[in-house]
Amino acid sequence: MSVAAEHLSEEQREVVALVRQFTEEQIIPVASQLEHDDEFPDEIVEGLKELGIFGFTIPESYGGLGLDLTTYALSVSELARGWMSVSGIINTHFIVANMIMLPAYPMTLILAPQYATLPHEEDLDAVRATADRAAALGIKTELLRISTQHPVRALLELASERDAGLLVFGPDVRRTNRVRFWAAARKVRRGANCLVWIAPDG
Repeated sequence: MSVAAEHLSEEQREVVALVRQFTEEQIIPVASQLEHDDEFPDEIVEGLKELGIFGFTIPESYGGLGLDLTTYALSVSELARGWMSVSGIINTHFIVANMIMLPAYPMTLILAPQYATLPHEEDLDAVRATADRAAALGIKTELLRISTQHPVRALLELASERDAGLLVFGPDVRRTNRVRFWAAARKVRRGANCLVWIAPDG
């Protein structure tokens, strides 16, 4: 890194470390062969999508992670270290994405924009079944639908208003990339005024 580690926040270091790990495990072992064969790195790009790097600098209000340019630059540097062509793909996306005014997403799209799950398509029966099991154990529950550009903020405000004793955070990890889930879980841990359980499997 060109920026001294002591000048980075914990969040910046953790994000860059994730990208570094991806580079070392997914890019470096195959870069030479793909370059020689003149093949587009489809699997690497899919992995980067799951990592969430295509949305690093996109504002949260548009479904991105809203990370700063320093984190983005350091992350791209890690990718370039593994294979310059991959960093070119990311930077091209970065340029185009910042030229387009993106539409706002409802809550479900904020957490999983690539799946574009609309509110009326959610599995409400499964949600109600979970609430019924909690009620059977004597746990007070509320089934609410919230549409917002800031889902984590709304969740924390709601938990505070209802004076919740336990907040279970578990979006469907199959529909949420690792960095997005990590960032959201971190905000929930820091912002909740109650006991928090981060469901490992969503």
